[in-house]
Amino acid sequence: MEGDSCATTASGSTAPTTSALPASSTPRSNTPTGTQSNAIHLGNITSDRHAVQ
Repeated sequence: MEGDSCATTASGSTAPTTSALPASSTPRSNTPTGTQSNAIHLGNITSDRHAVQ
């Protein structure tokens, strides 16, 4: 039973981690250093956002 609990915890951690990725993208865009990081990580998305603005 304890083993199952551990597995569930691992799966749960993955869910919030994915949610944090998009959330972190928003504040990172505001930071100048983050903008460079974002451009390397999501160049296409960053370019699209700049074009819209």
